[in-house]
Amino acid sequence: MLSLLCLGDTKKVAELTGLTEKQIREYRDEPWWTEIQKKIMVEQNDGLLSKINDTIEQALAMLEDRILNGDAKHIDERIGKDGNLISEEKTVRVQLKRATYLNLHALTHQRNLMRVINRDTFPTTTEKRLDDLAEHFKKFTQSREIEGTFTEVKS
Repeated sequence: MLSLLCLGDTKKVAELTGLTEKQIREYRDEPWWTEIQKKIMVEQNDGLLSKINDTIEQALAMLEDRILNGDAKHIDERIGKDGNLISEEKTVRVQLKRATYLNLHALTHQRNLMRVINRDTFPTTTEKRLDDLAEHFKKFTQSREIEGTFTEVKS
């Protein structure tokens, strides 16, 4: 069923697994389905977060060099010498462009969002859910019955 969670298409999954589409749809109604779905989502988010972190680290290293030394800009100078034109390529360092800062900010923002998503969707176990239900039932059984009279109001 991992394939359905990743592909999201019952027809493709049926072809890959040999199960019928009906069986696959029935699996989605099982109590364990949501638990597996949450685990896969967290794993996918972790993988994406790891890639974002790697990219941010690379961008920070590049940004540090560019802040200290400026952006590299390749220029082609044509120098006239004795009536002849000579082409000379060289690299100079220039001030950073605003887009560099905006891209780094966007990646950092995305990483922070992913951290919040992972924290908020951390999968709960069946045992945790059963403990929560037991607590609710305990409160329910300890509740008091309200006695009294009531008057029916006819409109």
